[in-house]
Amino acid sequence: MNPLQIKRYMMVALGASLCAAAINTFYIPNNMLSGGISGISIIFYFIFGIPMSITSISLNIPLFFFAYKLMDRSYVLVSLFGMFVFAFTIDAFRFMSEYNMTNDLLIAALCGGLGNGVGAALMYRVNGGSGGTDIISGILNKHYGLSFGTVSYIINSALMAISVFLFGLQPAVYTFIGIYIAAKTTDKVTAGFDDKKSLLIISPAYKKIAADIFNEVGRGVTFLHGEGAYTDRPEKLFLSL
Repeated sequence: MNPLQIKRYMMVALGASLCAAAINTFYIPNNMLSGGISGISIIFYFIFGIPMSITSISLNIPLFFFAYKLMDRSYVLVSLFGMFVFAFTIDAFRFMSEYNMTNDLLIAALCGGLGNGVGAALMYRVNGGSGGTDIISGILNKHYGLSFGTVSYIINSALMAISVFLFGLQPAVYTFIGIYIAAKTTDKVTAGFDDKKSLLIISPAYKKIAADIFNEVGRGVTFLHGEGAYTDRPEKLFLSL
């Protein structure tokens, strides 16, 4: 295994462990659900006392069958590794829930969502996952270009209805907030924080505007040549980054 592959598996292990830690630290003590199969695993744990690792692995089996058919072999292997790391750590970190870091549901939703979002993004950045809706997101991202966070958010929002019946409206609403924060955090960390915006300007006073951008804003300008479709006149366009 080359160094890049080792780094990839280490990132997946770190991401899966972070998700498990966030669930046990913030969600379990406050009767909140996480998204996807981990959320279903929490439900089975609360109702039947079934270890979350058993439910997680059992529900992932059919999903990995589809992943094997539709995704590349490398993705399946690293996600299978992530699934087992998550299954192990979700039970191994159960002791974290006993510390009950906060009773404030909003803080629990914020911290749990951030932890889950960053953990998922660490796995997605190296084209990996931990199974569950990660697989569905990976398939839709590969074939339809949908972002991981958006797909997860749509799928996981359905869990809020279940949460209402189990724990009442208030924990369900905060579960929804946690899922939303996790989805947004996932997209932001996956894409990176170096967002840039560009401005395309068309004006006969292009020289003066360019000079003002240089002097006042401190940004660069690139001139482009265009032509008006209606007037057939040449136009000077410039792009400012």
